[in-house]
Amino acid sequence: MSQIKPLKVDLPYPDLECIEKDLYTGRVLSFAYATQESELGAILQYTYHSFCFSLFDKSCQELLESIAMVEMEHLNLLGRALAKLGINPLFAHQPPLKQNFFNTGTLAYVTEKSKMLKANLEGELNAIAGYKKIISLITNKKIIELVNRIIMDEELHVKALQEALGTKKSQQE
Repeated sequence: MSQIKPLKVDLPYPDLECIEKDLYTGRVLSFAYATQESELGAILQYTYHSFCFSLFDKSCQELLESIAMVEMEHLNLLGRALAKLGINPLFAHQPPLKQNFFNTGTLAYVTEKSKMLKANLEGELNAIAGYKKIISLITNKKIIELVNRIIMDEELHVKALQEALGTKKSQQE
């Protein structure tokens, strides 16, 4: 069995210890946490697609697993940040409200190679746009620093998915 490593930028994530309660920032940040186009959604979609790829393309399976590992790290960071900001990190559209819980109905349940890769590429591009919108709406420097660092990983995922799709030449060529 191969040892899959997370596909992420080789830079540390910012320290979350000094984050203070800030409900507005928490509410804005929550959209990246457990909505349909969130880290939780990405983890589940990458996991599903990696199961599908396990039947016919080991390389793509491992790529998606390596990305999913990083999305799990992002989810962990966001959940911890939300808690520090004063938001109960429920898997819901607008925590701490106990409604609109996350559901998997909108995941891309496609099974063809190009459709799976395109769905994940679209998800990464949407995530980047969503994170940039979050930055435009908040002033909390620690959270902006965290979001900018997460964007770096998402941009790396875009490049890797483009290479897998054959829409971008690899760095080795």
